[in-house]
Amino acid sequence: MQNELSWMPVVSHGNKTIGAVGFVGEKIAIIASFYADADGNQDGKVSLGENIAQKIFPISIRKMAVTRVAIQAKYDPDIYARDDSIRNIANKMFDEF
Repeated sequence: MQNELSWMPVVSHGNKTIGAVGFVGEKIAIIASFYADADGNQDGKVSLGENIAQKIFPISIRKMAVTRVAIQAKYDPDIYARDDSIRNIANKMFDEF
């Protein structure tokens, strides 16, 4: 069905799934990260050190995790073949970050 949401995983350089891109039909509808912005080492937990670092770091890390997923997704040939607007989406997200 054309209105159903389907997902494609986004894998980082170390073969670690870091998020997913959701499609409605052949268009990107959503980009999701499996990790919190403050989870710098992507171990699934925000440690006390990571929590403190995010509070004192001079640059906001808000939306960093989902931006990382978008940037990685733009290099995935399967995602690009399905909707080539991923490059524009990822670049815009990076510029806004």
